[in-house]
Amino acid sequence: MKIKKTLLYLLPLCAMVSCNKYPDALLVPDEEPLNSSGIESTDNVADSDLFHQHISEGKVASLTYDPTLDYPKNRGLDFQKHYRQYETAMSEKGWQVKTMQFLFNSPTAVTVRTAFSSAKGATLFWADYDFTLSINPANGTTRIHRGTVKGNTVNNLVGQLGSVLPAFDQHIAPYLTKSSFHPIRLSTYIYTATDKQVSGGLYTNDDIRNGIFGTWQLR
Repeated sequence: MKIKKTLLYLLPLCAMVSCNKYPDALLVPDEEPLNSSGIESTDNVADSDLFHQHISEGKVASLTYDPTLDYPKNRGLDFQKHYRQYETAMSEKGWQVKTMQFLFNSPTAVTVRTAFSSAKGATLFWADYDFTLSINPANGTTRIHRGTVKGNTVNNLVGQLGSVLPAFDQHIAPYLTKSSFHPIRLSTYIYTATDKQVSGGLYTNDDIRNGIFGTWQLR
């Protein structure tokens, strides 16, 4: 019987310590265990299971969700459903959605930015939506709340357009505000010392398979 490399990796650890620190569902083929090394201790982010602390300390700039990428594998199918519905609603108004970013402006503020273009043009537009952020320092539980004050930047104003706002309000905002998230780093496969990027995301409602996964940009 063939044993996956992730299981082989854990066998020596299981002989020494309890193996219940991370749920089994965290491991999928071709991904490293979450507690594997790969980012040096001198870097901004060192411990994957404490990733929420680095957001609280201002060491994380953004999380980018790009639906054209297939990594991480088999994760975030729940958010993908909402995103596809958002794409369809925007398409009906003549827009083509490209990506979605979560910009961590401070430990208590995050801006959700969608990039899109007209169906016939190459000009890129951005729509910004401001949210507040609360992170439980003990367990990393992260909640996203809709801001009561709308921003007045150009991107904020674009986001309020009648052909843009309804799709976000219907398909994206409810998912964000009704979920309980946990920030996590999955692996260091695309990490580079220059770009300081690492794969991971926000898994939701204690289900590591669900949530928003993509690329963290570190400061």
